[in-house]
Order: sequence, then structure tokens, then C-alpha cells
Amino acid sequence: MSDTLSRRLAAAATWLGDFIAVHWLLVVNGMLFLFIAPPFLAPFLEAIGAHLPAKIIYVLYRVTCHQLPERSFFLFGHKVAFCARCTAIYLSFWAVGLLYGLWRLLPLSRRYPLSPLSEKVLLLLAVPMILDGSTQLVGLRTSTNLLRAVTGTLAGGGAGLFVYPLLERGFADSREQAATQQSPVPRSPMG
Repeated sequence: MSDTLSRRLAAAATWLGDFIAVHWLLVVNGMLFLFIAPPFLAPFLEAIGAHLPAKIIYVLYRVTCHQLPERSFFLFGHKVAFCARCTAIYLSFWAVGLLYGLWRLLPLSRRYPLSPLSEKVLLLLAVPMILDGSTQLVGLRTSTNLLRAVTGTLAGGGAGLFVYPLLERGFADSREQAATQQSPVPRSPMG
């Protein structure tokens, strides 16, 4: 590998690292959107007769969720590629990320940064989902999609309130380290 190519690759990696350290929330929320959107696209594709692309989405997302029809929401007469509980977990986690982004825009947020939810509170928010899922699993009762969605929202929202402030702290530390190692603002490696 030539010395010039090595320097360009190193500069590109540094630039990308700096970009992510500054714009991590945009990156995370964008990636979550790209992960969450296809399961909602699948029922639309089924409805318009695009069965193969819909089938691909269902198969790919089966890795993340069982997709049982009786435990799923339906759009356009076809099931979403997430069950009701997974839908609630992923959407509430993403919603917390979007709200976190709005909070960061407020001047008040610099004065009062959000602290991560404590592990105890996070566990407390997950308990209803654990109870709902486990009591249904052992056959004590049958849950409903509404209850799955409510308990999933509590768990997913709680996870977001735990994770986003931790990421904020971690990337702030990364930005501080980068600032002490280099004084000029890095330029794009492409010119």
C-alpha cells in the first residue's frame, strides 16, 4: 500500500471518527430509522402486490422477531414484520432518541443535561413486560396486543432513557480527547 493511500485512509478514518463523535445522535437515529422502517414497508408492499420484496423483509426480520400474526399489528390488511411488543420497543426507543435530539436543541439542556436512568428504574420499567411475556409463555394467561405494546413501550422507552445519556457522555469524552490531540478542525479527506 502506498504511503499516500495510507495517509488518505488514516485521514478518512479520523474524519469519520470525528464526524460520528459530533453527530452521533443523528447517526444513531438514522440507523434506527433504517432498521425500523422496512417492517412497516412490508405490509404496504404486500398490499400493492410486490410479494417478493415483502417476503425478503419478512424473512430478514424473522431473525429479530417471531412475527406471529396473532401477536402483530396489521397495516393494509397485512402484518407488520415485528410483533406488537417489538414494534413498541423499537418505536419507543427511537422516539426517545428523537426527543433527546429536540432536548439538546434547547439552551436549558446545557444547564441541565439528562442523566441516564438508574439500573433499578430501568429494571422496574422492564418488569411489566417480563411478567406479561413469561405468564403467557407458561400458559397462565393470554396477553393482548395492547398490553404487549404498553409493556414494550415502557421497556423500550426506559432503555432509551438509559442508553442515550450514556452515549452522550461517551461521545463527549471522545470529543474532548480529540480536541486535546489536535487543534485544527479536521478537513474532509476528499479535499
